[in-house]
Amino acid sequence: MANVPYVKIEPESDDVVRSSYERGLREVAFWAAHRADLAARFPDEFVAVTEDGELVAHSPDLLAFVELLKASGFGRENLYSNFLADKIRFVL
Repeated sequence: MANVPYVKIEPESDDVVRSSYERGLREVAFWAAHRADLAARFPDEFVAVTEDGELVAHSPDLLAFVELLKASGFGRENLYSNFLADKIRFVL
């Protein structure tokens, strides 16, 4: 297993790792609490919201969604985004 890259986390980066982890937990909790409502309102659409639930963009088309996000002025780090599938689909 020679040449296997790894990332050494320096002590000064602990806050960044912890912050990212905590944000991830908040996002998981947000989607657990709000997915059903948003999926009912925007089935089969990409949706972006702020941490406090303000709708920023939605579209069934990914490219249009990305353009809406760019125009919104919000950075990726300030939003929760997801595709809200109406049905579970499997692709093999």
